[in-house]
Amino acid sequence: PDIDGLQQALKDGDMQKVLSNIGNVLEPIAVREYPVIGDYLAQMEKHGAQACRMTGSGSAVFGIFKSQVEAESAAAALRGLASEVFAVPVKRKACTIEC
Repeated sequence: PDIDGLQQALKDGDMQKVLSNIGNVLEPIAVREYPVIGDYLAQMEKHGAQACRMTGSGSAVFGIFKSQVEAESAAAALRGLASEVFAVPVKRKACTIEC
């Protein structure tokens, strides 16, 4: 992932650049060892995720969707695969990031 690019995109409020700069270097290894993680990510992409990633070392995955309807559609598809699935609306707020 491009951390500098991500920080700048957050400072600029540029969501498209934020989405294109998020990443997890451990994700390919975890997906190789635990293919179900890739299945979860693929389902989110199939249902319109603008971006989806694994958190940290793989305890969870998340997707970012344009609408609650798309998020709910992905959540419904994932409920057959995962034990706990949540579609959580996020309100956009201004924030200051200091590193």
